[in-house]
Amino acid sequence: DLNFKDFWEQNGFGMMLPIEQEKLLAWADDFSGNREIVFKALEVTSEQGANKRNYAYVNKILRNWEERGFKTVADVNAAEEERRKQNEQKYNKPAYGKYNKNQKQEVLPDWFDKEQEQQVSTSESSGDLEKKVAEIKAKLAERNEVQT
Repeated sequence: DLNFKDFWEQNGFGMMLPIEQEKLLAWADDFSGNREIVFKALEVTSEQGANKRNYAYVNKILRNWEERGFKTVADVNAAEEERRKQNEQKYNKPAYGKYNKNQKQEVLPDWFDKEQEQQVSTSESSGDLEKKVAEIKAKLAERNEVQT
């Protein structure tokens, strides 16, 4: 049967102070003698990395669970599963799509519109130019006929 001190020291928390052991036992009492929920908090803390392995972090987790009304490890696991699903949905959602209201709108520079207008007017004027060329050719043809 593993106790808090053994778990603490075997999972990289360092040497456990007697006051820390007393506080963890008090937490177990606060959770109606449920030592498993305290072990779960130690496990979660251990998974967070070496810089989080301290009593303050364990205490914060247990306080959060108490405030949220968790009584058992099953309550904690259910909440963790729900949080994991929400994170998956959040990160798997397409960044841009027809259903995304935060779709990025590209802003075109002013010169783009002016360039488009110039292209349109150039194509219109090339049509006019072709008419003028045809008119001039017709006049030249008439003049050549008159001179011959």
